[in-house]
This record gives sequence, structure tokens and C-alpha cells, in this order.
Amino acid sequence: MKYRLFIIGFLLPSLLNSQELCNNGLLFEEQDGLLIIEAESVEPHSAWVIDTVESGFTGEGYIFWTGAQYFNSIPNRRLNYNIKINTPGTYQFSWRVKVGKGADLSEHNDSWLKIEADDFFGKNGNHIVRPKPQCQNDPNADCPNGSSTGGFFKIYGRTLSFRFAAATSDHDPHAVFARFDRPGQYKITIDARSSFFLMDRLFLKLTSIPDQVAMDTRLSQSPCAVATNTQKWKEESSISIYPNPVSDFLTIRNMPRQEGILQIKNSQGVTLSEIKISHTEQVIDIQNLSRGIYFLMYQNEQFRVSLKFSKI
Repeated sequence: MKYRLFIIGFLLPSLLNSQELCNNGLLFEEQDGLLIIEAESVEPHSAWVIDTVESGFTGEGYIFWTGAQYFNSIPNRRLNYNIKINTPGTYQFSWRVKVGKGADLSEHNDSWLKIEADDFFGKNGNHIVRPKPQCQNDPNADCPNGSSTGGFFKIYGRTLSFRFAAATSDHDPHAVFARFDRPGQYKITIDARSSFFLMDRLFLKLTSIPDQVAMDTRLSQSPCAVATNTQKWKEESSISIYPNPVSDFLTIRNMPRQEGILQIKNSQGVTLSEIKISHTEQVIDIQNLSRGIYFLMYQNEQFRVSLKFSKI
């Protein structure tokens, strides 16, 4: 498959903002006690796949694991969502998910989850569970029923259609919470457990915010914020692509003047094209691409930026 690269010396009018991923120095930013993240807003790698076949998703698709099952261990096939908390407090976690293979609610219905916070726990009434090994030395909490290891909870959904459902502890469901004692930078990590567990979007909400507010699928994904001591990322955040969605030619604007590498990757993370560039504006012919979600990657010795686009 070949891609033709054109260099142009003028600016196209009405360029749209790029759909930039909140990674590589950027953070999904909580606002007014609510953080919303489209689960597919990460660079795919390993056997993670972004798809749009199932109906009912929000955003630009959903993501799921297609590799082996890891029921009792953490395989280190992680999806990391770096976040910025502005409003300290206790937040409830949930995600919009569905079983993506078969009709058995006990199969293909969970993933590993860890939230780096001042406290990460499950709660049912007044009963508290914490993941192993924390729970093994905590007189005020129990370990969840079923698997838990390395600070990760097994979080299940048990639904055949996309809906918000997140609990830990088998046959004794506990809602999932994280407490942040101060504003700052934290991380949500998902690791592979069951294959074909489809994850559409996730949220953290202050416990004072009603469920129906956080579950409103009309809400947009939270904005990106610049991490501490990453001013150069802020300078590069003006990179944009147009149009998006795109059918034939994709324009990339405001590229750094330094020589760098531009890559196109598919939703499985496979590199389809790689180009050396040293110009601030590029046009790429993508007419030969199939319909779907793709990632445009730029990097040089100082910067690494990810942009997502849809081919129609």
C-alpha cells in the first residue's frame, strides 16, 4: 500500500481542531467533579483492538482485548489514562461496557483495573474491600471474592448491551471508588483479563454528583491538560489535522520545523506508512485506506504527538 506525500506552502481556511489523545505529556482533566474518557482514546498496542462493528457506542468506537485470558495474573498489556484531578474528594468509577462474545454473562465480562490514588477500594453498604496485597494487611478491609493481585481489582460488567456497569468481588458486588486528597496528576490503568470485553467509555465522578449526570452519553470527553513541567508539549499542542473524518486527502498543520517521523497506524497499532518530514504543513493521500479509525503519529528527538482520525 502506497501513500503519496504532498508539501504545500499555503494554509487552508477553517482548519478544525485535531482529535488529540491525552497522552505523552497530556492529561484528561477533571472539571467540576466529573471526568469522562472514551476508552478508545489511547494508542492501541499488543492485542488490543479498536472497532466500530457493534452498535450503540459513544465517541469513535470501543476497545477490547483479543489475546489470551489472564484470570489470575497481570500480563502488563496496559492501557494507561493519565488524569488531572482539580477537585479533591472521593470519586466513584464506572464504565460503559458489554460482553462482546457469546451470551454468557460470566464470560468475556471483565478487565483488570487499578487507579493510582490516595485510596482505591470497593464498597457495599459499610463493607470495604481493597485489592491484594493491600487487603492482606488491612484490619479495616477484606479482600474481594475471586481474583485480585498487584493492586488491581477485577472489574466486571455482566451486560449484553452497552451500559454503565462496574463492580468488584464475585457474587458480592461492590461499587468502585478512588479518593484523591489533593489536586494533582494521577493514573487509571486497565490491563488485559478477559478477551472480547468491549469497553466504550469510563468516568470518575464525585459521590455528590447524581449517577444520571455522569451516565449521560451526550456529554463530551473531558479536555486535555498539560502535565507539570511539560511546556514543550503545550507548544506542540497546536498541531491539527483537517478534515476529520476524511475521505481522500488529510492535511496536517503546524508541524515542528525540526526533522521528524510521521507514521500512520491502524486501530491494531500496526504501522502502515512512515515518512521523514521537515516541513510545517503536509498533505497525505489516504484514498487507499479502508474505512475505519487510524492514528497519525509524529515524533522527533523532543516531541511525540498522537492524533486520531476516521477514514470514511
